[in-house]
Amino acid sequence: MDLIDTAARMAGQSRSAFMLTASLQRARQILADRTRFELDEDHWRAFHAALEAPPTAEAQAALERLLRRRPTGWEEVRG
Repeated sequence: MDLIDTAARMAGQSRSAFMLTASLQRARQILADRTRFELDEDHWRAFHAALEAPPTAEAQAALERLLRRRPTGWEEVRG
């Protein structure tokens, strides 16, 4: 805890405020890693072309298998 207390003092914050700030920063970082990505122009064009292309039969079959799996992410798991 000395490390955290020292850093909090140096930031001019209480330990609680420092921990909350650090937690919020880490939460944003984790969510950004899972919800946002950046591409240069060439990779963006390739990505966009892939999105616009019709799905292959193999991809369509894989998607249908995935959608038939139970439970889905929005259904409650009962044990």
